[in-house]
Amino acid sequence: MDLELSFSLPHDEGANVQALSFELAQVIEQQTDAHAQPRERPTEAGTKGLDVDWGTILLTLIGAQSVLGEIVRSFKPFFERHPEMTVRLTNGKKQVEIVTKDLNPERMNATLEAVRRLL
Repeated sequence: MDLELSFSLPHDEGANVQALSFELAQVIEQQTDAHAQPRERPTEAGTKGLDVDWGTILLTLIGAQSVLGEIVRSFKPFFERHPEMTVRLTNGKKQVEIVTKDLNPERMNATLEAVRRLL
């Protein structure tokens, strides 16, 4: 199953979003049974290199539904460093938005349940 993960920071510094995209994709790959990579956009004719949609990561889930919970739990260090980060997980027309400044233990359980419903 493929999902799209997108995130934003209140002060959307391009270099910070780029670094965070790579770091988040790497953490998801290392800590979960999911494949994660920044989303590439089609490049225009005559341009060089990849046109990457920074702040958007494509996820391919491998295995059970529990992978989604693992992915959300892997966000914790990012949430601690960026207390006003917003993360969206999208599966077709279904979407769950996580706003880190509003996240507490009770809301985390509700968030995990909403993420499970994406499937």
